[in-house]
Amino acid sequence: MKNKLFAAFLMAIFAITSCTKHYTYKSSYVRSYYVPNSLTVRVDGRSPNFKMTISVEHGRDYRLIIGSSQQGETYNKYAEYYGDTNFQRDDDDHGGPDGSCNPLASISVTCNRDWDTEHPAGTPLDDLISADVMSVKKQIESGYKETNHFFFYNALSNIDYANIRPFTDFMYLYMPSPAVREGKYVFTISVGFDKDPISGYNVSIEPATVEVEY
Repeated sequence: MKNKLFAAFLMAIFAITSCTKHYTYKSSYVRSYYVPNSLTVRVDGRSPNFKMTISVEHGRDYRLIIGSSQQGETYNKYAEYYGDTNFQRDDDDHGGPDGSCNPLASISVTCNRDWDTEHPAGTPLDDLISADVMSVKKQIESGYKETNHFFFYNALSNIDYANIRPFTDFMYLYMPSPAVREGKYVFTISVGFDKDPISGYNVSIEPATVEVEY
């Protein structure tokens, strides 16, 4: 009797594992390509060590079909443009990051108050602000072996935008301390994009503003 029960148990395990058998197929790493629509800003940390998370909200997007080797025609054009076509994906993989249809072209930050004598109100603070911008360029070019997607730059003014494409959809900005006085400062963050290489469309999104108290 015990042998029969054990045999039935083994058959049940075999049936379960057979139903959940995984497979891999050649696909793309980027989960979807989206049209940039708007910005959101979140401020973390305490004075004077503030960090801003800038997220680019999605408009229309073209998605990879997870769990299938099929990919949409428009999605394929972006994947081929960026050389993202040889990722070995599992059928239960939930996908990688999203990529912007329009290449990231500029990031700039201004303030409503004088920062110091060299940065009066309304002038860019780009030479003072460091940034982490998320891209999957290294991941694709390394044959999907590189796991660090972030590229650190000493200042916004030094970013090589051609080297961070495809851009995903967020970045971190590390804010310096004002040299003039304590108080509330309103920052305006502007993010620009180049023409979509596939559709030829241009996008323009409104700058985001956020108040920080030092």
